[in-house]
Amino acid sequence: MPYLDISAPLSLMSQLKREVPEAKVIATGPHGTTTPDWIFQKSSDFDVLIRGEPEYATLELAKFFVRGEGDFDQIKSISYIKDGSVKHNISAGLIQDLDALPFPAYHLLPMDRYLASGSHYNLPGRVPHSILVSTRGCPHSCTYCLRGMWGKQFRRRSAQKIVDEMEMLVNDYKIPYFYFIDLEFCLIKPRVHEVCDEIIARGLDVSSGCCGRLDSVDEPVVLKMKQAGCTHINFGVESGSQDVLDMVKKGINIEKASASIKLMQEHGLHFNAFMMSAL
Repeated sequence: MPYLDISAPLSLMSQLKREVPEAKVIATGPHGTTTPDWIFQKSSDFDVLIRGEPEYATLELAKFFVRGEGDFDQIKSISYIKDGSVKHNISAGLIQDLDALPFPAYHLLPMDRYLASGSHYNLPGRVPHSILVSTRGCPHSCTYCLRGMWGKQFRRRSAQKIVDEMEMLVNDYKIPYFYFIDLEFCLIKPRVHEVCDEIIARGLDVSSGCCGRLDSVDEPVVLKMKQAGCTHINFGVESGSQDVLDMVKKGINIEKASASIKLMQEHGLHFNAFMMSAL
């Protein structure tokens, strides 16, 4: 879930514009995707706002600003100020082939400085880590969820591509821990088995964690994830009241949730329960 307070990124954009006024500042994220006009009201320190999945729009913007290629008015999924008002180019829609996206440019990042710690990752100290995306989208209808960037359609990368990225990070950057930031890593059980089987087959000595729903795990999934190095799952429980869960369209039964937690405990996997106040 994104933070409601966006003062930090707005401050960063303002600082960038002050220190490098000729730079083109591009903003993206769930707030700008769902309420782009509001973002422009909050700040004028960026040049372009990308709505939704940013990869292809970013590429087209780079071609335009760096090489002078393309037509700015035809770049899909961007918003910007023109003639004193906010203009929204047509949306590109969701990216269907996630395997077509290249790996992030890890060589441009100080990978040794990304250290995970704390109960969210079930780690005792500060450990080198990398976040990974294996799927996008979520078909569920929880009323409080801001999934605007990724949509309702569930799309997935192949197990081979996911583990290719993990193996590269292990070999090139000695990363021992991975956290999958998918909205719902465990949604499709056969897919979970495929990813875990690929990790096991390659002999990767890594640990990992993810987010999941309590109704998406069963004993075979928990056992296979543990065999592949998963140490914990962060569950969105939200409330202990069935009435409240029904009201927010969580689609989870309290009894099933309790059974899933007991299953995790029986097999020695750590879990966190995300709870929401004032529901």
